[in-house]
Amino acid sequence: MATVYSLLTEGLAERLCCSPSEFTPQTTFASLGLDSLDLGELLIILENRLGFEIESDRKIGTIQDLVDIIENIRKKRGIRIPDVDDNKNADDKNAGGSAG
Repeated sequence: MATVYSLLTEGLAERLCCSPSEFTPQTTFASLGLDSLDLGELLIILENRLGFEIESDRKIGTIQDLVDIIENIRKKRGIRIPDVDDNKNADDKNAGGSAG
């Protein structure tokens, strides 16, 4: 199932040539060797992939910080992410069981 976290870690893994399993929500961007310019580039890549601008006054130190910011923007603006929301809707339907 795709989540904002998995989309983010998959993108990071591609960029850093490693496995997404090497990350945790508490992984800092500094520990990955990413400086503010790298983080800016990552945000641009994410914006292009997600289809909306990521703006925040909050400090983005960890992967979870960025996930939270993206989720808050989505909620405030009512933005859908097809890979994430389509899987979530399928899971919701499956959790309800069948009436058959």
